Amino acid sequence: HTRYISVTGVQTCALPIYDAAVRHPAVHIVEHWSFIATGLLVWIQILDPSRHRRLSQGMRAVFAGLILLAGMVLSEVLIAAHPLYAPYLHVADRPFGWDAAEDQNRAGVLMMAEQVLTFGMVALLLVWGHVEQVEREHFSPPPSE
Repeated sequence: HTRYISVTGVQTCALPIYDAAVRHPAVHIVEHWSFIATGLLVWIQILDPSRHRRLSQGMRAVFAGLILLAGMVLSEVLIAAHPLYAPYLHVADRPFGWDAAEDQNRAGVLMMAEQVLTFGMVALLLVWGHVEQVEREHFSPPPSE
């Protein structure tokens, strides 16, 4: 189960909240809606669909890079750590018959791959656009009269 790095994502890493989400379908639904809302807010800042330009292209690239970095730290924890939720170590009905460590490890790898493909690519494209903008502003010939 992939966890996104965000205020809501970090909160769900706490075992009592995770337990509540496992036991109560309504809490689980609220948890997932909080992931969606947080993700939308992050992507609105990065993509700037309304063109408010509150963040420059360069700052949006930095923001995407920081989100990527935070997600990679969490992914590394999932990959390297002993299973984080001890009460669930012996749950028998895991996908593909994986044990808890393998399930957590694969979630970390999947999370890292997804974030490198999305946040990494958009950060790269924003940096590229920022460099082109700086070149146009500072290195293009002056307009002829």
